[in-house]
Amino acid sequence: MRTLNTVIRNHHRLRSVGMIVLLIALSLAGMGHGPSRAAIRSTAKSVIVTPTCDSLESFINQCSAQSGKALTEEQASQLINAATELRTELGCQ
Repeated sequence: MRTLNTVIRNHHRLRSVGMIVLLIALSLAGMGHGPSRAAIRSTAKSVIVTPTCDSLESFINQCSAQSGKALTEEQASQLINAATELRTELGCQ
């Protein structure tokens, strides 16, 4: 369990660092330096949105697997619906 917590903590740190780098790149692009805004948007999607979509999909799968077990069917349904709405808002595939 300790290893899993470390992996999760490091994953969030890496995503935070990625977001900071993207913000710096956006600032540079606004000043006429660095990559184009389109390139930054594409990178942002691969660094932030795609991993989030993947995590939400895994969460939905776990909720489905635990429906009627660790979660009641109603709890699982509510969690799945909330995660599905987030995936829709993010434009997940």
